[in-house]
Order: sequence, then C-alpha cells, then structure tokens
Amino acid sequence: MHVASHLITDQKQLKPLEGYRGIAALCVVIYHSCAMFTNCNNVSRGYLSVDLFFILSGFIIARHYEAAIRDHSISFWQFSLRRIARMYPIYLACFVFIVFAHLICVKLYHKPTVIPWSDDHLGWNFFWQLILLQAIGGPRMSWVSSAWSASVELVVNGLFFLFHRYRLPYLLALFIVLESVYFLYASGDLKVLIFTHMLFSNPILRGIAGFGVGTILFHWHHRLPPLLVAHLRITEALLALTAAIACYYLGHEPVIDYLLLLVFFPALLLLGLYRHSACGFIGSLPVFTALGTISYSLYMVQEPLTFLIKTFDIEPILQSGWPHPVGGLAYLVVLMIISTLTYRHIEKPCRKLLRGRD
Repeated sequence: MHVASHLITDQKQLKPLEGYRGIAALCVVIYHSCAMFTNCNNVSRGYLSVDLFFILSGFIIARHYEAAIRDHSISFWQFSLRRIARMYPIYLACFVFIVFAHLICVKLYHKPTVIPWSDDHLGWNFFWQLILLQAIGGPRMSWVSSAWSASVELVVNGLFFLFHRYRLPYLLALFIVLESVYFLYASGDLKVLIFTHMLFSNPILRGIAGFGVGTILFHWHHRLPPLLVAHLRITEALLALTAAIACYYLGHEPVIDYLLLLVFFPALLLLGLYRHSACGFIGSLPVFTALGTISYSLYMVQEPLTFLIKTFDIEPILQSGWPHPVGGLAYLVVLMIISTLTYRHIEKPCRKLLRGRD
C-alpha cells in the first residue's frame, strides 16, 4: 500500500495511537473513580473510552494482521495465541484474585459479593468466566467487571480472522442477528429493541461496531489529503469544541454517544496520523505513550484494587479526600504503581513466552 509522505504510517509504531490508548485508560479509571468515591460523574461519557479502545484495536490489528490473514501466512492458532498472550495472563491473575478474595469476603466478613455462589449455573458460569468468553450470549456479569471488554475483544478478534480469511460477510451478519436475538430473549427487556439503546446494551455488538469502524479507517486512511498546518489546526480546534459541547452540554442522550463513536473518535484517530498534528503530538508525549504501554494492566487492575478499598472500608476516607483531591490522587498513584508492576512481571513475560510458542 502506498504511504503518503504527510502521514506517519511509514513508522513501525504509531505513537499517537499508543498515547490515545493511555489517555482512554486514564479516562476510564477516573470515570470509575468519580462514580465510586463521590457518587457523581465528573468525567462525562468516560465510559466511551472503551469504544475508543475498540476502534484503535480494529485499526492496529488490521494494520498488523489483515494482509497476513488473507495470504495465509498466519494460521488461526498463531493469531489466537498472540491475542491470548496479549489479554489472558493479566486477566487470569485478576480473576484468581477476585474469586479467592470474594470467597474470603463471604466466609470471614459476611459481606455481599458479585459472584452468585448460590446460582444453579455457577459451574457453567465459572467456566465461561475462566476462559474469558463471558461476553458470548445474553447478559452475563463479568466477575472481574472491567474484563467484559477484554472478553468482547477476544470474540471479535476471532470473527475478524474468520471474516478476512474466508471472506464470509454473511457469517458475520448471521452472528450479529443471532447474538441480538439471544440477547433480547435472555434480557427480557423490550426497551433494548429501540435502536438508540441496542448497540450499547449488547457488548458484542458494541465491540463489532468499534472494531468495524477501526478496520474501515485503516482501509481509508491512505486517502487522507495533505493539509496546511493552519488548516489542520483549525480542524482540530473545531473537533475539540464540538466534542466539548457534546460531552458537557448536551446531556446523556444515546444519539450523542453515536456521534462520538462514529464521528469524533474516527476524526481523532485520522488527525493523529498527520505528521504535524497537534492531536498526534499530544498523543505522542512520553507520559501518554507510557500509559499506553501499561493501559491493559491499568484497565484490569482497577477492579481488584477497588475491591480491596470497599472490603476494608477505605472508601469513606477516599470520599472525604477526593474533592481536595488527596484521596483520589493517592488512589491513582497506587493504581499506577501496581499496574506497572503487573505489566513488567506478568503481562510482558507471559506475552513473550506464549508468542515464542506460535
């Protein structure tokens, strides 16, 4: 594919996209922290950062694997092992911690738990949670709450491979229909039939939408025209202004979520590919690329840390400190340290070990 000289896609690593991942992870963490410690949401639409993750993953995986999949230079086993090596080790560590921690919590502290110990389908549910495929089918709460998106990404990665290897659009369409029907049947909530709620009610459809947008952007990005720096700055300023209005002044209507998903995030990604982009410059800052490197650990580890805070009644202390914001900053610092350690000692070594086996 021809690479335009005004774009950075000739580089092996797209640092702005790595920085975007770090910013998205930080937004998710702050979003959950605000909701947990202050009973308010100071980061409006922070949950949409997960959709930005899906879009970035679609673009990056298409860039790295699409050609290899189509010319059969990578097998399904090799592709799956690489994706599992990326996502599963840190999830397994968090999953084991959560299961044992909840068990101890119930036995010793007699506190409520998200794990349905008395459920008749506990064994079956445990199996799906263990293999990180809890997103398949109808509504099923992830025991590691932040892992729902990792489960979705794992499923969508498999669909991506099958779609590009065998070019079966009808198979993908059939999967979407069956998933939607089963979700509606299992949820028993007819309100999700409304179009503006369907996508964000179903994790698989949400992942397919984001991943699909990212893949389309990969196919289209080489057609981006050259822009004068002044025009690029004006475009970025208008994009930032529009996003600010949508996030903070237009309430929580689902249609705004779709605008951000289908317009703002794609525009942000594409603008970041320009060599003289301010968005790309910000995303490429070392602090954000470093966050991008540990973004998955950061995203996953927040759940065990949150559990410890709630179990040992540290939450009231942080609630009183957050507005100042001593408690919130302390939480973020501890989370960063733990995430860095888990990346260095769990995620990175396991990824290298598993990828060496493909």
